[in-house]
Amino acid sequence: MAKVLPLWVMAIPFMASAILFLSALFSVFAPLPLALVAAERKWQKSVGCLLTNAVLVAYFGGWFSLGLYFSLIVPIGIWLPYQMLQGRRSINKLVGWSLLGVAAFVLVFGLGFWIIRHQSPLQMVHRDLIAVLTQMTENAQEGSSLKELSDGSVQDQILIELPSAFGIFAVIMAWLNLSLLTRLLPVLKRAPIALKDADFKAWKAPEYLVWPTIVAGALLLKDLGWPSDVGVNLFKLLMAVYALQGLCIMGAALDRFSITGIFRPIVAIILVFTFLPLVIGVGFFDLWFDFRKKLGQSSEDS
Repeated sequence: MAKVLPLWVMAIPFMASAILFLSALFSVFAPLPLALVAAERKWQKSVGCLLTNAVLVAYFGGWFSLGLYFSLIVPIGIWLPYQMLQGRRSINKLVGWSLLGVAAFVLVFGLGFWIIRHQSPLQMVHRDLIAVLTQMTENAQEGSSLKELSDGSVQDQILIELPSAFGIFAVIMAWLNLSLLTRLLPVLKRAPIALKDADFKAWKAPEYLVWPTIVAGALLLKDLGWPSDVGVNLFKLLMAVYALQGLCIMGAALDRFSITGIFRPIVAIILVFTFLPLVIGVGFFDLWFDFRKKLGQSSEDS
């Protein structure tokens, strides 16, 4: 006889995603509960979980938060596991199609927001962000680095780089949730998947990304107006991609020296917060030097 789970356990998927999303700190894990439900192939339950979580986000976070929630969660929490269940193996395609879905939802959300509110979402974010920065600088002590936020040019630069900040968050969210699903689904026996942990250790960014990276970097050499604004956002987004590749290479190095357990995340955190330019450089120049091959690791693209 099948064991019946307690009601509160069965209710977790119907609220966990919203709680994680609204927590801000753990919002990067918000797609995971819905993705685990989607892996059961019970699409009525998936839709029900999505709708109940969306209602919670709208009630506690407002309609703007709901737009962001749908823009991130549907492509990564629903579409990404669906692609995995179709047997698709390529990390680049899984993450790439999910990010295209995010871009499509953001476009629809922005258009709908403009029709209803007669302003773009960026205008509202601009107003709210300026209010937050002003409050932070008013409460900051004299000599504090936060006082720099009162500078209008600094505020303008923060606003200019908002699209890349959102894009980087989406990239990290898609990558992290794909990695977690690869590990969790076989353990939970939700669905057979083709991806393996070794595919992430051997992952490389597509080679063609080097050309937009070079072009975006060139646009930063001189202030050309909006082309330079586009360039700085594209450059930062691509640097995040190469940072992920750099971390994969560092993971191969840790394997080479048999560093396991709790030391691996500690080393990763130190590298990201202390030696991030080095991590990015290793990821970018791997195209020419193939560092994993020198470490005796497979560097075939997944």
